[in-house]
Amino acid sequence: MAAFQGFAPQPDNYVLEGGYAPGYDGELASLSPHVAQQRQMLRDQEHNQDLANEKTKRASKYVYRTLEDLRANNPSVRDGLDPDKERIWRRQYCKIIQDAGVAMKIPQWGIAIGITMCHRFFAVKSMKRNDRFLIATACLFLAAKTGGRAPGSCAW
Repeated sequence: MAAFQGFAPQPDNYVLEGGYAPGYDGELASLSPHVAQQRQMLRDQEHNQDLANEKTKRASKYVYRTLEDLRANNPSVRDGLDPDKERIWRRQYCKIIQDAGVAMKIPQWGIAIGITMCHRFFAVKSMKRNDRFLIATACLFLAAKTGGRAPGSCAW
């Protein structure tokens, strides 16, 4: 029987169908219980880390940003818009959504959803490059269309 360089030669009956050769107790049998316990703990830690990574991947489509992060990485301010002017423009589109929603007799929760959608849009897009009134009316339209249901909550 030929052995690979660096590996000790093994007998032909080393692995049998359904198990190992007689007298083989596994790799951990020759180790002290302390080393075997450490290896098991390392495997458990790796497994838990893999589970945490998988959970992070699933949850990463929702990005929650702090107020400081929003102010520091604001796309409108990055495009040269004054922060005070940006705040005034935000109030303007909120007022447009509120007034239009009341005029169309949309419930307050629908108006609030429209304002939230608009805020989320402008958290990642610049107000200098997008018409805030067009985006505001589109957000109010989408909020009214959802009817207050979360995506995927339809019972049909």
